[in-house]
Amino acid sequence: MMRQNPLLSKIIPLAAFLLLAVGLVAVNVLFAFIPMRLDITDEGLFTLSDGSRNIVANLEEATTIKLYYSADLAEIPVSFKTYSTKVIELVRRYAALSKGKLSLEIFDPKPDTDEEDWASRYGLEGARLPTGNTFFFGMVVLSAEREEVVKFFDPRREKFLEYDISRAISRVGQADKVKLGLLTSLPMAGYSGPMGRGRGQEWTFITELRKEYAIEMISPGDLVEVPKDIKMMLVIHPKNVTDSVSYALDQFLLRGGKLLVMVDPNSRLDPAAQQRFGMPTNSDLKKLFSAWGIQFDATKILGDLELPTRVNSPQDGVVDYPIWVSFNSKFMNREQVITADLEEIALIDTGVFSTKDGFSLKFTPLINSSKKSAMVDFASVRMLSPSALARSIVPDGKERVAAALLTGSFKSAYPGGPPPPPKPRPAAGGKTEPPKKPALPHLTESKQESSVVLIGDVDFISDQFSIEKFNFFGNVVAKRRNDNFNLVFNAVDFLAGSQDLIYIRSRGRSSRPFTKVSAMLSEAADKFAEEETRLSTKLETVKAKLEAIEKNTPKGQKIILTRDQLEEIKAFQLEEERTKKELRKVRKNLRQKIKALGSSLLFGNLLAMPLLVALVGFVVLFMRNRRKGGKK
Repeated sequence: MMRQNPLLSKIIPLAAFLLLAVGLVAVNVLFAFIPMRLDITDEGLFTLSDGSRNIVANLEEATTIKLYYSADLAEIPVSFKTYSTKVIELVRRYAALSKGKLSLEIFDPKPDTDEEDWASRYGLEGARLPTGNTFFFGMVVLSAEREEVVKFFDPRREKFLEYDISRAISRVGQADKVKLGLLTSLPMAGYSGPMGRGRGQEWTFITELRKEYAIEMISPGDLVEVPKDIKMMLVIHPKNVTDSVSYALDQFLLRGGKLLVMVDPNSRLDPAAQQRFGMPTNSDLKKLFSAWGIQFDATKILGDLELPTRVNSPQDGVVDYPIWVSFNSKFMNREQVITADLEEIALIDTGVFSTKDGFSLKFTPLINSSKKSAMVDFASVRMLSPSALARSIVPDGKERVAAALLTGSFKSAYPGGPPPPPKPRPAAGGKTEPPKKPALPHLTESKQESSVVLIGDVDFISDQFSIEKFNFFGNVVAKRRNDNFNLVFNAVDFLAGSQDLIYIRSRGRSSRPFTKVSAMLSEAADKFAEEETRLSTKLETVKAKLEAIEKNTPKGQKIILTRDQLEEIKAFQLEEERTKKELRKVRKNLRQKIKALGSSLLFGNLLAMPLLVALVGFVVLFMRNRRKGGKK
């Protein structure tokens, strides 16, 4: 047998360790140059949705993303530095998947540079830092002569980051304005009456919408088929809808069109509201709602005692009016892009939506009532004063949906085929004009998934309830009262985009809280609240007794307490001190638990895992040496 050199036996393990270290470094360097990424985050924070992949794959023209990030400013908050890494990595994923159609350029707009000038020209919003420097963090997407801007990447919109980027890329790829159809029985678009006779003043929200979209008025009397070039329809206060109109909307939806439907149980802007008592002012889409599995009672109005609007009533003065519901952010869906950033929506005599048994679509509530709500009959609204109406509302503890999003594969409300054509109308010269018929083949179900947004009110977008106008040096200036316009604009942007945008999921946050610590804090908070409530209740009882004694004591005399009263006060003081000690004990135990948990995590991250790796390596080395030692 040959004896192994002792020096060599010491050098070999050291050399193996050094080679392993060099190998690990080499592997890391090598993988940095390989175009491959593995996203192991719980919610796939760095993986693009299929919708975003489709948008990038369908780009027809060369597109450039110019991302402006003030990286060299020393005073940038740490949270932005962390978030910027995520944004830049995500945008790079778009470029990597585009196969050369999408290029990325990153600029640092330092003060007094051309980059800073261009950032301002593109309309990026800079944040003013305490030092006086301007912090830019936004992007512009360019294609041909079109541009779309994300003015600022706000970490508070982190869950909609992918949607914002994909929306900008999608919109810049559209050569022309998206065409919207407007079907309404209200005088909102520069005409009065459903047939377009006469002229009226255009509502401000229509004027603002025209800046971004091409709007085509659709006359209900002539509608048998929605024109092919219209991508989505705004159906606002569809009153006395005929089968012909209902069928046209039905088939439009089944062919992939989108609908924004606003109905109302009591439109105060309806021309009939100015006529004699009893004229109907409600609207509905009974045939389509029934086919979709949606319930909407056009005779019932939502009343909410927790969310009333304060109004000046001729009968009662200033009162809270519960059927004019002012929803705050707490009652809006913060996980849906349409309502994520809204703060206040005021709906006027709104209806509510619910689903029927056997509902097969996806129903996503956008705006909910509080549990202090109930439904009010239409007749009561007309007959009772605001204060009497408020007294008549008896909440039943249910939350109700005033606006919702429907998505999925829709089925036709006319499974047997088109309804009979409308009766022929006399044409010019006394001749009878033959009825129009749909040219496209009948569909019984969706060719692809589509979407509908439902809102139970129409008056909320009128100038009267959404803006304030005032004279400023001879010019009429409009100021928004609330987010009513934004709700409609967000819904239109959402629906008018590609279907790929609609199914882009909300993304998780890159900052992940310790759920165990959060649960411990919540448990302790519940215990604190219970103890404090009990203590506060007892304190109020004693105070009430003292006030009663003081009230019965003649002026100028001292308050004389009985022995029982003195003993009760003393007992309360002892109880108060005991409770405070218990609270301190709970807080101390909580701190100790959190400290122990932190120590465990620190041990696991810094010591346990390296020890485990070392142990595995030792076992492997031991087994290998043992096998070698058995050889001769």
